[in-house]
Amino acid sequence: MFYARFTNHISEDLQRNWSSWNFGEGGFEGTKDALIEAIQAAIENGVEIEISHFSYYPSRFQVRGAAVVIDAQTEIRELYPKYWVVVGTENGTGISAIELSSDSLENAIIEAATIGAWSGDGECMVDATMVAAIHETDVVNSGCKLYILEVD
Repeated sequence: MFYARFTNHISEDLQRNWSSWNFGEGGFEGTKDALIEAIQAAIENGVEIEISHFSYYPSRFQVRGAAVVIDAQTEIRELYPKYWVVVGTENGTGISAIELSSDSLENAIIEAATIGAWSGDGECMVDATMVAAIHETDVVNSGCKLYILEVD
């Protein structure tokens, strides 16, 4: 089975094995300590904090391990070094991708090049531990390179 993913960070995506909401836009830039300080300042001032273009009153946020928990299905995680985004946890692990109907790599590349997806766009989650091969293509869309993920 083949899946398409547009990204400039395929190695990090596969290693992380989760995807953020809204393609990672509008994240918080800084260290985890700086994020926690910004959250504490918002609590002290009674204002919302905006991350990934979502606004939250952070009074219930909890720091757990490498993440900041917003609620039972939402966390703030480090997408890339010193860049934090909102993540939905209801889907468990996996990276967002687009399932392709092609039966060969050659056809998968042609099919994926015509779908017009954006970076990180997807309709399903692919468990990175199940990816047998990664095929880099010359196709670029919205500044991101197309990768075909082959899953056995």
